[in-house]
Amino acid sequence: MTGKNLLWRPAGRVSGRKLPILGVFLFVLVGANWAQTPKGEPWYSDYVQGNLLDWTTQITNAKIELPSPPTPDSLYNLLVAEFGAAGTDLKHKHPNAAKELLQDAMPRLATLKSLETSARTWFISAALNSIAIQTDPWQAPFLGPKVQQEIQKALQADPNLPEVWLMKGDISYNEPPLFGGSTEKAVEYWQKARELWQALPREARHSWLYLYDLANLLKAQSKAGHDNQAQELWQEMIAEAPGLTSQHDRFWP
Repeated sequence: MTGKNLLWRPAGRVSGRKLPILGVFLFVLVGANWAQTPKGEPWYSDYVQGNLLDWTTQITNAKIELPSPPTPDSLYNLLVAEFGAAGTDLKHKHPNAAKELLQDAMPRLATLKSLETSARTWFISAALNSIAIQTDPWQAPFLGPKVQQEIQKALQADPNLPEVWLMKGDISYNEPPLFGGSTEKAVEYWQKARELWQALPREARHSWLYLYDLANLLKAQSKAGHDNQAQELWQEMIAEAPGLTSQHDRFWP
């Protein structure tokens, strides 16, 4: 999805629709705490503040800090960081750098898959493959269906994982209508993710992805002229993260 606040950025067009690129407002922390922190929580404040940093050094350090043997948590968090870094490279029109990151990340993804088959594993696999499509659009006929299959496997493994519904919404929004893309379906999936996050304890939904999901919904409702619903979403966002109050223009179309 497009917009200053969002995870996905327009990079080009396929069949008249914009391709998503991950433009991430994250900061990767290294060491044991970084490796063990779930849901990318160290990046939360950077998303709120709208910071966009070069991750190369942090990722290098994080790879050095990987435990031996690596744990699923350490691998997953590093892969999420590499996903964000590759998207940032694409945003700055450095596809070769993004390709190198993906090539380096894929063996770790294979290791993660050998250690666990879970919803989050399929989620990050789909995320990395979506970046691969953007670095080489000719791979879309092969990787596009694979991404869809991985999202379905993630849903089968855990239909209550909000991140999967969030990405399902992103895919539906950015996919050409000819292949099943739909803004209405995207809103439905984002709303599902929102409901799942709201069912969690507050500390468990302390994730920038939750704010990103709300931002997607806010933008969609605002564009549709549903001002009351958009304002409700904005109030929900600033209740979760008061620091967003000064970032109003970043989130409103």
